[in-house]
Amino acid sequence: MGDRNRFQVTADFIATNFSPCRVADVAGGTGQLSFLLAQRGFTCDIVDPRETDLPKESRVLARRSRLPIRRIQSNFGHEMAEQYDLAVGLHPDGATLEICHSAKYVPVVIVPCCKINFNDICTHGADNLTDAVRRYFKREHIPFWESTLKMQGKNTVFVTEVR
Repeated sequence: MGDRNRFQVTADFIATNFSPCRVADVAGGTGQLSFLLAQRGFTCDIVDPRETDLPKESRVLARRSRLPIRRIQSNFGHEMAEQYDLAVGLHPDGATLEICHSAKYVPVVIVPCCKINFNDICTHGADNLTDAVRRYFKREHIPFWESTLKMQGKNTVFVTEVR
């Protein structure tokens, strides 16, 4: 598990750097990041093959408030990115490479963790994942910048710009 504050810290970062828009919350799990973003005016689709849901209290509040959150039970493919204004991956596990590919179509915010499918430039669980993501964006000539989020654990965030 990551830092308990990771969802709030990431939502704050996104809201500071982007205006409300349509977001793909890739590998979004229970949807906690989408819930926080929707409260700030973002429209969010949680794209995740797992059957999970918001904690009950948040689910009830989201329903009452009619927050714009939708769940798509599917793996994320980079071709889906064109439906969105922003693709977000907070510790997106095996979807890391697909989110990186998405940066060719839409801005991306990604906080990579350790479970990846990056065989061409990094092995599963490698300590150098942030270097691998950095190399990928440079190799593909995708403009990006990075920062460090104020949370424990994997906390390097990459933000891309569409060419």
